[in-house]
Amino acid sequence: VGGAVNQVFFRRAVDSKRDGTLGVLADKTFYYLTLLVGFPFLFLCITGPALFEIVFGGQWREAGFYVQILSPWLFCVFLGTPLSNLNIILEVQAIGLLVNALLLLTRAGSLMVGAWLGDPVVALILFSGSGVLVWGYYIKFLMKKSGVPAGRLLKRISIGILLALASLTPLAGCSIGGWLNAYTFLPLLVLCGASYVGLVCRISPELGEKVRDVIQKIRRKEPCSS
Repeated sequence: VGGAVNQVFFRRAVDSKRDGTLGVLADKTFYYLTLLVGFPFLFLCITGPALFEIVFGGQWREAGFYVQILSPWLFCVFLGTPLSNLNIILEVQAIGLLVNALLLLTRAGSLMVGAWLGDPVVALILFSGSGVLVWGYYIKFLMKKSGVPAGRLLKRISIGILLALASLTPLAGCSIGGWLNAYTFLPLLVLCGASYVGLVCRISPELGEKVRDVIQKIRRKEPCSS
């Protein structure tokens, strides 16, 4: 999904810069990305250990905890990767080089500190936290250069997270209360997912129309003949 968005955004961004509408495209793309990834990454952040235990078994619960820690970093990576094309379009490749160097240094430093303390949790917290800070700065810089103010970015992220949080409330409640198990997990996930899609379609009719088009295409698609 990220690769497809990356390719489409780059082609449209080149044309938008020529037309003087790059800021509008960057803002809309960022907004759609937050709505697209807010639910799955908040879902992992809330249910990581329980999810891995249900799907893979009790011995995988710790791995789910690690995924839980890394979820904010993965969220920022998914948001920032398509937008990183802006450094080419805006001709600020030096910032891209600096960010990559910072990411390399912070990742190495996080792992070294974790190894020195003998604590993988500390290493992952530092890894995820530093990644969020560096990617957050990078996204803010590129969007500002495109004409999108930081306040607007914060508003977009807040909407995506609040919608996901509202939809995931039943799942979060069951996870906190210890009622999440193999029998309740799938029904709750379907309920929360349907609720989220409904909220997204209501708050963003344009994106909702795209979602409905995809669903209709899937329904009309005939099974492949063997």
